[in-house]
Amino acid sequence: MPLISGSTGTLQGLVTDPGGNPLMGIRVSAGPHQVMTSWDGSYRVSGVPSGPIEITFQADNGEYLHARMSATVSSSGATTANATLTAATVVGVTFQVTVPASTPQAAIPRLYGDT
Repeated sequence: MPLISGSTGTLQGLVTDPGGNPLMGIRVSAGPHQVMTSWDGSYRVSGVPSGPIEITFQADNGEYLHARMSATVSSSGATTANATLTAATVVGVTFQVTVPASTPQAAIPRLYGDT
């Protein structure tokens, strides 16, 4: 729970994969704030309530597993919280398509949708 004083601080860090490669586009949530990691895996959140806070890291595309960690944000200087995300399990999907007999022979079937 944040301190009642209303003081705030800055939270920063790097998000990488287990090989140390930076992860761009990871959503970092700290209290009421959300930012995305930059091309180099870095993030910076200003105005975070001082005191203990839970930080979440999430890849919107599902490529990496969601992660959580706790930190104590200082009102003086920046608090660093680095995270390493694990790749999600890849699942193979097979589609069986039945094309109507009246379909022209040169037609290319296309699948439309959302995952």
